[in-house]
Amino acid sequence: MAEHTLARRSPLPITRCLLPALAALALAAAPLRAQLLRLEVVDAGSGRSVPGALVGILDARGQVVLRTATSSTGRRAVALPGGGAYRVHVRRIGYEPYTSPAITVAVGDTVPLVVRLPNRPVVLPAVRSTGAAQCDLRDGAGGAERVRVFTLWEQLRTALALTELARQDAAGGDTLDAEHAPGEVLQYVTRLAPDRHTVLRHTVRPAQPAQPRPFATFTPAELSARGYVRHEPSGLVVAAPDERVLLSDAFAAEHCFRLVPGDGARAGMVGIAFTPARDRRVPDIAGVLWADSATLRLRV
Repeated sequence: MAEHTLARRSPLPITRCLLPALAALALAAAPLRAQLLRLEVVDAGSGRSVPGALVGILDARGQVVLRTATSSTGRRAVALPGGGAYRVHVRRIGYEPYTSPAITVAVGDTVPLVVRLPNRPVVLPAVRSTGAAQCDLRDGAGGAERVRVFTLWEQLRTALALTELARQDAAGGDTLDAEHAPGEVLQYVTRLAPDRHTVLRHTVRPAQPAQPRPFATFTPAELSARGYVRHEPSGLVVAAPDERVLLSDAFAAEHCFRLVPGDGARAGMVGIAFTPARDRRVPDIAGVLWADSATLRLRV
């Protein structure tokens, strides 16, 4: 058994004990001033505020140091990681992105900044289903068809990023804008016959208030390495992507994309279909994300 010996020391005078403690309390009572950027995003043409815009704060090297979204009033207070030069990159659905000139913020300063967005809507030409699939959309370089696919993909990524930020706000107790609030959750349960086509039972569980993340999937890194289907002790597990997966660089690098026109129930929409890249050797997924062809807002 280990033995511990406590050395006895002579007690210090009470004033010598209290003075350092009082000094520490005084320091704790005076919080350090953080540098703050008070953003207001407005439309340059109308002067109206722009709610629900995706905002990225860029440092002097052009790296994104944080992301946020404007509130229903088009404003947002942003705590910066340090003093220096910053630019504001703004994306709003249906419009070309905009990056502001650099602004210098000193340590401890609060700087107001009004970002005036040029009114330049994104217009996609008529979509035909004959376009070849474009793979690895981590940048917009390439031919005209690749640029068109990348443009729509970035619009849909903007919508997904706003959804992710709304979930983070909800987890932190912030008030959400109605358009991006999670709302209610319905759970659909379908039991299939062994042929995988015949529906034996289909039920819908009652609506309930949405939690910040009512359904969870595996991380993008796990899905990239192991795929979307795996055998667990409880049985076969089939994973679906959430917005974090669809926003990941791994998903953009491991899938091919093409534009598809909507018809029938999808009339008035434009879709971006994704399929696994040819070199994928794990179970993967294919699907379509549908957007309004006029506003480019994510619908399905």
